Amino acid sequence: MTLEAERNVNPPEMVVADPAAVDRMLGYGAEALRRCYQCGTCSVVCPRTPLEDAFPRKEMVWAQWGLEDRLLTDGDAWLCYQCNDCITHCPVDAGPGDVMAATRDLQMEEYAVPRFMARLSRDPKALPLAVAIPAAIVGLMVLGAQIFAGPEHGVFPSGDVLFGHFINEGWVDVFVLSTVAVVAVLSYLSLRKFWAGLQSTVPEATPRGPLSQALRATLGDVLSHRDFESCQTAHPRKWAHLGLFYGFLGLTVATTGAFVYTQVFPRIGVDHHGGVLSLPIWDPVKIVGNVGGVALLAGLAQTMWVRLKRPAESGKSAYSDWFFSGLLGLTAVSGFVTEILRYAQARTAAYLAYVVHLVFIFALFGYFPFTKFSHAMYRTAALTFARQIGRRA
Repeated sequence: MTLEAERNVNPPEMVVADPAAVDRMLGYGAEALRRCYQCGTCSVVCPRTPLEDAFPRKEMVWAQWGLEDRLLTDGDAWLCYQCNDCITHCPVDAGPGDVMAATRDLQMEEYAVPRFMARLSRDPKALPLAVAIPAAIVGLMVLGAQIFAGPEHGVFPSGDVLFGHFINEGWVDVFVLSTVAVVAVLSYLSLRKFWAGLQSTVPEATPRGPLSQALRATLGDVLSHRDFESCQTAHPRKWAHLGLFYGFLGLTVATTGAFVYTQVFPRIGVDHHGGVLSLPIWDPVKIVGNVGGVALLAGLAQTMWVRLKRPAESGKSAYSDWFFSGLLGLTAVSGFVTEILRYAQARTAAYLAYVVHLVFIFALFGYFPFTKFSHAMYRTAALTFARQIGRRA
């Protein structure tokens, strides 16, 4: 069969540019996209791209042509750690790393369930609503606790400052667990759509390794952050990420420990500090929480300093980056302020600070599938899939 005859039998796919999709990428922070003239430098200097179908060059082509369907199923967007080696070497400042970040944002919005919630962390105009939702949840919780306690309880109970006297721990746990359950369901639905998109990018006959083995190896990479070692331009990003990751992990462990103290121990007859949430500073749970909070703030401070002082190393920061960083920082800071006011026995101020802290907590966890917090599940899934099909640097 001649080449011409083969083309008639299997005509090449028609590629049509979509200007609207290009505009969407520009709106996600890839403003310099049109400067790219496909020299390939970005893929040459990238330490993480595989040799075959290297990124970010192909993503630059897809974005310039508005091939949104390909960008939406591009698992390589999550193999990029935005070390920005490509940005510093790009001869025309086309921002390849920013295009990869924009692709990730595009996917997070596309796969979010419900999709409109993703706008809360991406549109500054939605900030009042983003604050109002967790504030309403906390307000209902406080109101319910006050009504249940009775009028003799008072708005701010007298005596030692104990948060369980202000809002019963049971009320907090019911609202928190309900929020976590809803978020878990929404995250599962989002992740299932994303996983299906990844699967659609390779033929069904493509050999795949065991999922459990790939997931274990990926979790090892996540815990060690070893993949950051290949970054040159933004090498300090590893330590910032480690501070954020293990700081948050420490706070999660502390929160779980407090739940065990207040809800599990009393049911098995163990009396630990009277079963109250307000723990002494020397308690192991409190120590883990405080160390975790300091590590988180240290990592966040380094991240924000690099964004402001070394933009070449951090890449372009979108509103969604600042939304998540701000929410994470305010959660940690309000927690420390609440703790200090409690130890100072500043009754009214401590209880008000506690309410503010709860608003930030509910926002942080409630918006998990819709903010950069969701990188934890999307990147883990993409790395696991890449390992399954053997797509490694």
